[in-house]
Amino acid sequence: MKKKKILLIFLIIVTYILILIGNYKNNYNLEIQPPSKTWSKEVSIATATTKNAPVILKEENRILVAYDNNKNLNIVETNTVGEVLNNKQYEVNEELINNVLLAKSVDGYILMLNSIEDCEGYLLKVYIDKDLNEVSRENIKGINSTYQLDNNNIVVAYKDKLEIINTVEDKMISIPAKNTDMLSASKNKDGFLICYMEDNSYIKAITFNEDRVSEPILVEEIAKNNRVTYKNMSCSSDRENGYTMFEQYVKGELHSCRLFEFPIAGGEVKESKPRINESNELINAIGTYSDEEGGKFFSTIDNSYGKKEERRGIASFVVKDGKINKVEPVTRTRGVCINPYVNEDYISYLSFRDEDLYDVVIASTDEGFKAVNNLPRESEKKSALTYTIEGLMNSFVSIIIVGFPWIAIGLVLSGAVTFLDYKLSNKQKKIAYIIVAIITTCAKTFFIIKMFYVKYVYMLPPAIAPIYVGIVLCILIAVITYSYGYCTYTSEFEGIFISKFVLSLLIDALLTLMIYAPLII
Repeated sequence: MKKKKILLIFLIIVTYILILIGNYKNNYNLEIQPPSKTWSKEVSIATATTKNAPVILKEENRILVAYDNNKNLNIVETNTVGEVLNNKQYEVNEELINNVLLAKSVDGYILMLNSIEDCEGYLLKVYIDKDLNEVSRENIKGINSTYQLDNNNIVVAYKDKLEIINTVEDKMISIPAKNTDMLSASKNKDGFLICYMEDNSYIKAITFNEDRVSEPILVEEIAKNNRVTYKNMSCSSDRENGYTMFEQYVKGELHSCRLFEFPIAGGEVKESKPRINESNELINAIGTYSDEEGGKFFSTIDNSYGKKEERRGIASFVVKDGKINKVEPVTRTRGVCINPYVNEDYISYLSFRDEDLYDVVIASTDEGFKAVNNLPRESEKKSALTYTIEGLMNSFVSIIIVGFPWIAIGLVLSGAVTFLDYKLSNKQKKIAYIIVAIITTCAKTFFIIKMFYVKYVYMLPPAIAPIYVGIVLCILIAVITYSYGYCTYTSEFEGIFISKFVLSLLIDALLTLMIYAPLII
């Protein structure tokens, strides 16, 4: 009998370890996955206190990322797969930085920031050479806002005009516009689409191709309302239509995202309020050119992670006639990801790290970049272990929540046997133990199937998704645990029945829920 007890204890320990290994493997297989088939895993290249979008500039043999940090400007230089080569800081000692830009110039680059001084907006230009050394500075006042079109072009908004500046050729085109706000732009099939709000009421759009600028298109007139404010306009285009989207706030709370779809050549404007998974929170969006029908945007939303978790991060999607489709996650980190900037097949964004501190992150759709950065990482092993430990803790908690029905049945039956224990012979006690164990196991199997194979079957991995697998697992664990209790109780028939039975009951519940609870909690 003693050898049997030792063998059963060994089997319980082995079962416990095997379940933990299975949970770890399941978590690890999830952790090593990139956010989607299109996008690579994230590559952190710096940390910063900024909340402005980091600007990425792609060159043939390197990548430059500009961002602000602790009142100063920085440029990180990496190779084409995201390995940091250099990090340069440029002191500006500016408390309030509204926007950061990085564009090419004839001899190098222009690093810019948009801020306010003495109630007047200004644009600071820091000219740097190709080795990222500062050459000179220029300060332009009277600036309302700025926006970067691509590596060579920026848009600057004044009180009475817009200026499109080619920073390489040092060319400028001026467009009359009064009190512009919410400036946004994206590429279109021939050049650029630029959208903006004029005089707090009129949403307008223009197209720009080399030296040609179209007449402004009135997209919509927005009624003024002191309770309603608008933020973060973005725009996109396909071959025929333009799309502009912005966030609408009522009394400071996000109410909806409004989308206007308009023919670039002129025609009827369609308005909608797009939603993803019944959520209207499409925040910090930016638009890019779409080579298919519909506008393409990148926005911060709640991305599905695995089958049970959502993580607030960046996703791309296509919107047409107010309907969103082709949603594709771009990020996968636990920290909230915000403020994307897209340059061809690369993206830069911020990922929350700690209070007032963000990781500056890049990712790409480039196959060479993915080949290097989509490999398994040491950090993913640690994350998988953390998730496994969390799952174990959740299993203990779920004994009370999920396991209560069959545990209660086991307690009632074992209590009844305990009450009659003095009247039963040893043989009857053995039979009573077996009967109570069988009934409790049947109850456990019923509630496990009801909970996990009916309500949450979609969250189960394929290996244990069939109902018969669940039945086998429930019975197998019960046989091992109750056999141990049976041997302990019948070895000398000493002790109270319920105390011997409850130990096996709780071990059985824990081992069973260690399989299922981490999958849904």
